[in-house]
Amino acid sequence: MRAEPRAGIGCAWMPHLPLSVVLRDRPECEGKPVIVGDEGEVVVDASPECLASGVRLGRPVREAREYRPDAVCLPQDPEGERRAHEGLLEAIEVIAPRVEEEDPGRTCFELEPPAALEDARWMLSWLRELVRERVGLPVRLALAPDRFTARTACERDPEAAKGGRIVLEGEEAEYLSPLPVGILPLPPRAVERLRLLGITTVGRFARLPREGVARRFGREAVEAHWMACGEDSRPVVGRVPQDTRSARWAFDSSVETTEPILAATQRLLERLCAELRTEGKTFRRLRITLEDEVRQVTERTAELRVPTVEPAACVTTVRALVEGAGGGSPVAAVSVELASIAPIAVGQPSLFDTSGRQERRERLREAAREIGRRYPARLRRVSPSEVPTLLDEHRFALLPYEPDDRRPAPSGIPPASQHGVLVGRRNGRPYLVEGGHWDELLTVCGCWRAEEWWPEEVERVYWRVRTRSGRIVTLSRDGMGFRLIEVLD
Repeated sequence: MRAEPRAGIGCAWMPHLPLSVVLRDRPECEGKPVIVGDEGEVVVDASPECLASGVRLGRPVREAREYRPDAVCLPQDPEGERRAHEGLLEAIEVIAPRVEEEDPGRTCFELEPPAALEDARWMLSWLRELVRERVGLPVRLALAPDRFTARTACERDPEAAKGGRIVLEGEEAEYLSPLPVGILPLPPRAVERLRLLGITTVGRFARLPREGVARRFGREAVEAHWMACGEDSRPVVGRVPQDTRSARWAFDSSVETTEPILAATQRLLERLCAELRTEGKTFRRLRITLEDEVRQVTERTAELRVPTVEPAACVTTVRALVEGAGGGSPVAAVSVELASIAPIAVGQPSLFDTSGRQERRERLREAAREIGRRYPARLRRVSPSEVPTLLDEHRFALLPYEPDDRRPAPSGIPPASQHGVLVGRRNGRPYLVEGGHWDELLTVCGCWRAEEWWPEEVERVYWRVRTRSGRIVTLSRDGMGFRLIEVLD
């Protein structure tokens, strides 16, 4: 009597997705050494013969061509990869109640319990043909009682590329036992330590006591131990359906110029934006599809920098997409699809009422006057420095604050400090002249600008400098000249 599979978890994988997509569209390159590069001329995929010759992913294309001068370099097709990945998900959703997205070209799904083993094999075979029909690419399939076993079988078992590999319930640990321990999600140092201990296979690692694994290798090793025993309990989390809006316009007769296509696209976009505006939503992804007379489709997609619901904000993007999709053949219909739809973000209102700003300022001045009367010469103002610095003590300066009743009448500009000083030059070097004594200015420690609250607007520039005598002095300058604010020994 044959064993019957439990409600299993499946894994589908289209290996070398960037390479498979470009070879699908260029069959004349099939069987040749091929290198696929992105817009930055970086290798994203390569044929097996190129990888065996030393070509590495993530390296510059020019470096890869040194290993294989005879290789054909093709540009990556991100839009084709996106359509292939979406087609894979849609095909699996036909039979699977829950489908979880993983890496591009890879997905995990959960199936209802088949009636018999032959039914499970027929289901995987039918799914394989459905994916090939919709996407045009081969797919590897595997079915097992847990996620880790299903993914391992999908990646490593030759049967997954043919009719699909099925691991029955109770056979997980036996199936995983001869595989190398490096396939487990363990840190590289832990894998090296296990190999030094002679534990080179998943089966040997599974026979270790779980308490000892936790004590010696940590929590990550405990999760890997569960997987090695075929007891991966991670569920399949179904993807959330995306909210999209689309509209289509069919021309009475095929058009060859760009302007009618742009006009139709703009009308469709205005209609969809009006619907979103009434619902209080925005979109960020825009897709335009052109169909020719034989229903061949050309798509272009753009991701906007910020969400919007205004067609005027997409005029340049729409023109670029239409001109990029048009291949010279007559266009019979155009479609517009809006994705990445979300509610309109409501701006944070101000926590303070700006109408009473003058009243609050007067209250602040009154409080400062009262503090100045009670604690003479102790009140200070914080003034930011205009010189970029990493030292906190130089980012702000504490300047004396005088109440309004101590200030002279508004007829003139009051002095900024106790007394004025003179900054002169001798032998081309600056000096601070105070009471007939000349003190050379060596370095500037900080500089900032502050606006005084006088009846007449006054701006002062402050410097904190070090002198030859070892003093650190703060100077200010306005229309009246230099003034000495404070001296620090």
